[in-house]
Amino acid sequence: METCSGVLLISFGIKWEPRFLLVHPGGPYYEGTDLNSWSIPKGRNDGESDEVTARREFEEETGAKAPSVLERLEKFQTRKGKTVVVFVGVGDRDVSKMKSNTCVINYNGEKLTIPEIDKWEWFDFETAMQKIAFGQKQILESYRLKSLS
Repeated sequence: METCSGVLLISFGIKWEPRFLLVHPGGPYYEGTDLNSWSIPKGRNDGESDEVTARREFEEETGAKAPSVLERLEKFQTRKGKTVVVFVGVGDRDVSKMKSNTCVINYNGEKLTIPEIDKWEWFDFETAMQKIAFGQKQILESYRLKSLS
């Protein structure tokens, strides 16, 4: 099965309430979607360590560097059987300056070059739980449980 690594970036706002950076996939498959379609910046491990992959994917999908200190949260299984290794980092990034790499997809028999990510936003916990893909809700729940203990 496929293994991916990613970064859950957290910033603290008013009253130290955490905000979570989520990204929205680009391209025609996700056009017009919102709820249950956002993600943490993540991608496939191609023979690298989990942390190296997480840092590379964060930069490719946001155009920004990952925080210098990342703490491994844990390894998750999605409903589709994918393993996602998640690292947590704290830092504020300006979403208006973010940019994504591009990728090529086959769509209706045509090759399209699309941005891998088309939107970046900070969300409070409740909103992030509505926006993030079903298979990644456990990431936010795990972070919340750890932060409460």
